[in-house]
Amino acid sequence: MSFKNNRSPALDIMSKRELDFTIFANEIFEALAKDEELSILMNAEDSCFIRFNGAKIRQAGTVEQGNLNLTLFKNKRTIEAKIPFSFDLENDRSRTLLQLENLRLLAKVLPENPYFSALESRTISSTNNDHILPHPEELADLVLPELQGFDAAGLISSGPLYRACFTSKGARHWFATGVCSVDFSIYTPEQKAVKSSYASTHFDSQAFKLKAQEAKKQIELLRRPSKEIPRGKYRTYFAPSAITPLVDLLCWGGFSANANASGQCALRKLASHEKSFSKKLNITEDFSLGLSPRFNDRGELMKEKIELICEGQLKNMLVSEKTAKEYKLVSNNASTSESPSSIVLSGGTLANADILKTLDKGLYLSNLHYLNYSDIQEGRITGMTRYACFWVENGEIVAPIKDLRFDDSLYNFFSENQLVALTSQPEIILSEHTYEARQVGGLKTPGFLVDDFTYTL
Repeated sequence: MSFKNNRSPALDIMSKRELDFTIFANEIFEALAKDEELSILMNAEDSCFIRFNGAKIRQAGTVEQGNLNLTLFKNKRTIEAKIPFSFDLENDRSRTLLQLENLRLLAKVLPENPYFSALESRTISSTNNDHILPHPEELADLVLPELQGFDAAGLISSGPLYRACFTSKGARHWFATGVCSVDFSIYTPEQKAVKSSYASTHFDSQAFKLKAQEAKKQIELLRRPSKEIPRGKYRTYFAPSAITPLVDLLCWGGFSANANASGQCALRKLASHEKSFSKKLNITEDFSLGLSPRFNDRGELMKEKIELICEGQLKNMLVSEKTAKEYKLVSNNASTSESPSSIVLSGGTLANADILKTLDKGLYLSNLHYLNYSDIQEGRITGMTRYACFWVENGEIVAPIKDLRFDDSLYNFFSENQLVALTSQPEIILSEHTYEARQVGGLKTPGFLVDDFTYTL
């Protein structure tokens, strides 16, 4: 790698940011009355962005931003507010103290919270993840030469991300990491496209080069005439990049104790033991990957690993303190969203070199989009194939396919009868979401080979 190693300076900056935030939080806590408790949840980023198309830079810039979620606990009332945060401690302090006064005024007029739970945790953690990222001025030179000669468009983002939760009760949690991600698509003149991405805390130019080479091979396959596939059931291979949006949707209430109790859980029948999945399926919330923080917005720490699905059976759901109070459950210190942020799907025995041979005849899906629940009570998911998806015969790619809509149940997809195999080398896929801000988290997943997957259009 030819770029500068800015790991040590980055870690020094992270340590200073942690110290500054500690000083800031302590000053805010000193302003509290005896009958008040406060939780301060912070997220921030120092990011550089490069947008490109035609493999040329079209826009470049930097973003330094952050926000605080303040939660005041007073007289059995819980009042929240969100305000900007900048690491300009003087302005942050005055802005936060002003907002604290507004929360106190609201506490006088709002009704008591029937599920009020005072802060209790006094746990402490500090994580400044080691990382090696290219210097911002080198990013384009490391990425764009690999895409020259192709109609390539995408986004490069890089820089440190910060998360923290400090409480007046004594909880002190800090998490910082650095991530560089490249999300790109290559287009044919007919506007067919291959989508690919690379993200890592330790940017490896050779690893990105391999991603780009794979995308360029697929674009050559896309130049073949498209094959129209009739609706029906087909043996299908889902690459890790196709599994990712499916798991993202599953995490939307699928493992939430609150969603299950209120009847909005896609795994309701799994939770009630009416249904089961294949014994090949094991899903764990695993913070040892270092992808996201273990603490929640109350300053509580989750276990490093929580088994969610073990050999096809639901073993645990995520339970926040609020849900525990409301439904008389035991909290496992999940966040209010009760959604996994560092999820691992165990691999199987199918070697990558044998994927096409084992698929034999059917569909190879690289990406999915527009996913949603068509019947959440039955765990039914609908969506579309997208980008580099192919028809395979005799273990070889024959042609790209025209887009298909699918609609099938998770209880079929993950069933003992239909889940044929999992690949033996799961991939870590970091979150590339940038809505409002760059996100932490991600998943580790194998590819899935499934029989009789249902395509409706």
